[in-house]
Amino acid sequence: MPKRRQTRMQQQKQAKQENQESWYYDACTLSSVDVIREIVNQSHNSVISHLAVGESIANEYSKHGLDAGQNAVSLFEQLIGLGKINIVGHDDVVKPYDSVRERFTSLSITDALHLATAIKYKCTVLKSADGDFCNDPRPSEIKKFVKDEYTFNMKVKKVPL
Repeated sequence: MPKRRQTRMQQQKQAKQENQESWYYDACTLSSVDVIREIVNQSHNSVISHLAVGESIANEYSKHGLDAGQNAVSLFEQLIGLGKINIVGHDDVVKPYDSVRERFTSLSITDALHLATAIKYKCTVLKSADGDFCNDPRPSEIKKFVKDEYTFNMKVKKVPL
């Protein structure tokens, strides 16, 4: 199937995104009002994976019930409609995933997928409230690993919940 031609507006949006740094948000950050405000007022590309979206909706539903889960779905729909988030898949993350699992053996499968996806999309910031990412010495270990293995800088920023 041939690729669709991009409109001028899509080309301008893509060029703007390519010149901005990208920040990856894992699922535990997406229930924070401050994080949603940050995404809405962004000066960076907000990258969120399918996994993070699913985890976030499921968390809201399991903690607060059906209405909260439906509200989370509506929020994501609004953020997508406003062009505020880039929801990405996990295609082609096998190599970074394998190296993350080899280096950080204590990370869960989902946390390893989050980090591998952030690496694939060259995110310069990984936002999380998860102690597996945020507790010392892990942020400096991640920074060194990404710099040594993938030659770009990534920092972990803790989101207080």
